[in-house]
Amino acid sequence: MYTSRLLVSALRQQTANVVRKTAFQSAARAMAPQLLRASATIGVRNFGTSRTVKTESGKKLKEVLKSELKISNAIPNELDSSYKDFVDRSGFEIIEKEGTSNVQLVKQSDNGETIRIFFDIDEVTDVPMSQVSEEGVEGEFEEGFEGEAEALDSLLCNIKVLIEKPATNDGLFINLFLQNTENSFMIDFVNHQDDVQSFLQDEILKKGEFVDKFKYQGPRFSDLDESVQTEFENYLAAKGIDDELADFIISYSEYKEENEYRTWLSSLAKFLN
Repeated sequence: MYTSRLLVSALRQQTANVVRKTAFQSAARAMAPQLLRASATIGVRNFGTSRTVKTESGKKLKEVLKSELKISNAIPNELDSSYKDFVDRSGFEIIEKEGTSNVQLVKQSDNGETIRIFFDIDEVTDVPMSQVSEEGVEGEFEEGFEGEAEALDSLLCNIKVLIEKPATNDGLFINLFLQNTENSFMIDFVNHQDDVQSFLQDEILKKGEFVDKFKYQGPRFSDLDESVQTEFENYLAAKGIDDELADFIISYSEYKEENEYRTWLSSLAKFLN
């Protein structure tokens, strides 16, 4: 279900999440003096350490990393069968590379169109941690629109969609927001690309950018007439860009992020040999 027309309501619904950031900032400010003193002490201690102590520190770090890796590997990390079924049913091919955070989903439609979905697993899985007081009462949240917008932004990730017609080399480029606490999409903007191959090669594959800052990206989707919004949402849903896809993107991102984390631990431990 698309929720673009409910952006203002979504802002209000996320006030609890705004608390997380504010409480964290308050705690950080309160601990700043202690952290500075600790940092100074550590700095003095490091400059005065002997080669033996430094070597021992490396060994201890390696032991901790290996221990963390062992714990992580003991926890099963497999993509649920329902998501494997989704890939089979939807026709999407997963294109990803170990050591990278970018993932692309590609499928060919019956009418000859090519649909590409781009997302970053780090962005999808980056959810702020909830900060709650010992009494269980959340602190005061930031006031004003800027505070609410910043809080909502921390809960949204960008999903890029490119619907291409290879025969004419043009297509629609859609920027979606994925609200990872709701498993739903919000449409940001839609525009027409008159040269898809150049857009893919020059902007995406070479520069890693999806938006030309000097090109008109289209109107704010929420400003469009309600009937236009509805039909855009129906159009994308018919292409398989729906809640089920949103749920898959979140789950797959968590699955891949855990694999990347384990590889990261292993690489660091290996370096410390």
